[in-house]
Amino acid sequence: MAISFINSAVASSSPNTATALVLPTLSANDLIIILAAVGDTANNGISTPTGYSRVPGVSATLYSNDVNDTNLDLYYKIAVAGDSGATVTLAATGGTNASNVGIAMVFRGVDTTTPFDVNATTATGINTSNADPPSVDHLNPAGVWTVIAASTGHTGGATATFTFPTNYTTNAAQRAHNDTIDLLCGMGYRTSPNDPEDPGAFTAANIGTATDNAWAAVTMVLRPSSLTPTRGRVSWAEFEVPFVPTRGRVSWIELEVPTTPTRGRVSWIELEVPTVPTRGRASWIEFEVPGVATRGRVSWIEFEVPDVATGRAGWKFYIGRRPRYKSEILR
Repeated sequence: MAISFINSAVASSSPNTATALVLPTLSANDLIIILAAVGDTANNGISTPTGYSRVPGVSATLYSNDVNDTNLDLYYKIAVAGDSGATVTLAATGGTNASNVGIAMVFRGVDTTTPFDVNATTATGINTSNADPPSVDHLNPAGVWTVIAASTGHTGGATATFTFPTNYTTNAAQRAHNDTIDLLCGMGYRTSPNDPEDPGAFTAANIGTATDNAWAAVTMVLRPSSLTPTRGRVSWAEFEVPFVPTRGRVSWIELEVPTTPTRGRVSWIELEVPTVPTRGRASWIEFEVPGVATRGRVSWIEFEVPDVATGRAGWKFYIGRRPRYKSEILR
């Protein structure tokens, strides 16, 4: 399944008040990413919201120190049904001057076991509010998305805004909050990143004296739950043939490919045998893989059938016009 963007949510609060971030409508197995940030004059640790984990690569709350400081952290969760419309409470953080912001983004079609293709990369800076998410070198499977997040402390009030980097403007989410030390945060994504991907900088406006401001940024890579390969290798399969036919239908076949998904189920498979042998060769085999490919063709398959073919058959096959990839199992 390809990755898709579902929705986002934003919220903010002043010190001594928790930020109540209401999640959008979502489904079980969606990926929820939450940005939590603080604008203050000190280093404030941010508490992990209940049920969430820190995004891999963000080993601790980021802190950038200038006249107007910022802390930034990223959390994630694979959603369950009860998360749709739920409120995520981000604990009040910072002193009497502080601003707090929370942003949630929800994605579907992300690998639920390894949602992030590689560890996130992080960066901080001072003397500007133009946060610059760092480059990331991902594993380059088809279908990955990149997500960027940024925060900056400032004194420009609630009218502060980010202009997002090119390719990160669709459905971008941002929030500004006004207190003694103000805060501006944003999240965006790209559907077809380069490898490596260097997102480019946010451009901030209405942020007071820019040289007094600190920023922090994170770049993440989402891994899709499945890929649509043009060619793959089946590492093993097993099937049952109720008798030795000249033409028959195998009820099912399971397969593994070296890229995600690691396992799939073929809905049907037909084969043709030139005689009724104990060993024969099928000229071709057609298959369908639900959710992966509508149809594919293996050039030929060689198999061995026991004398009384009422059980499992040992076989081997090659994919392509010339044998390149080989899989074999004897049962």
